[in-house]
Amino acid sequence: ITCGNTVGLKMMSQKMPGSLPTEASGSGLDGAAKAERVTVLAGVGSNNPKFSTNKGKYIMPRKPKRDFVDQKGLKDADMSALQLFSPPHEMPFNITKLGHVVLMVKDIQRSTDFYTKVLGFRISDVYPESMMPGKMVFLRFNHDHHGVALVGGSTREGDNCELHHMAFQVETLDEVFHARVHLEKHNVPIEFAGRRRSGCQVAVEFRDPDGHVLEIYWDIDQIGPEEDARPAGQWRPAVSLEDAIDNAPPGQNATLADTSLRR
Repeated sequence: ITCGNTVGLKMMSQKMPGSLPTEASGSGLDGAAKAERVTVLAGVGSNNPKFSTNKGKYIMPRKPKRDFVDQKGLKDADMSALQLFSPPHEMPFNITKLGHVVLMVKDIQRSTDFYTKVLGFRISDVYPESMMPGKMVFLRFNHDHHGVALVGGSTREGDNCELHHMAFQVETLDEVFHARVHLEKHNVPIEFAGRRRSGCQVAVEFRDPDGHVLEIYWDIDQIGPEEDARPAGQWRPAVSLEDAIDNAPPGQNATLADTSLRR
């Protein structure tokens, strides 16, 4: 495993479980801890501010605890079972990156303004109403024609029931610090700044005008086809950018070129 950069986007899907996961049994936990664990895993409970439900659907917590690592939970049998999934030895094709994401938005002009002025994306093409109901804007941030596209006409709030978040890579640590300042200047609330757990990337997290969760990150762990991921004991979760560079994981050179960016 090495620290380094990859190109593209990432996104994760999250769905409300149909039944309580096996790890909810919380073997070895006392009654109170077990009850809390069941509540967290099921994502239900009106008295739990971390989670809420909307007609039985999971809603992403807006401020989950980013520096918590459940060492016992990571060793549960169903977690080990998930680790055993792997592709067949012979594949007729090889997917190399996530090419693009298309988002439904309420106000196509408002969202286009955000992605161009706040994130610096460029417009490649646009579709009128006659070609795409709600109109469509294709945006690029590298040489690909588009990495994100927007389709207008959405009537729902972004509740992250299906799209958990998507992330955009930058090439230097300083750029993450610059992004923090830039977002603040544009009055964009930052929901997280620091180091992720698994993957160990240093990141800032925020939302677009429709509530989609976005991340700008640097230096996600690189793993070869037959290599294992970094063990959880080497994660260095941090909830500030300054803590992230002061407490770097093995192999990550978290040195700012411009030290004046620290707070």
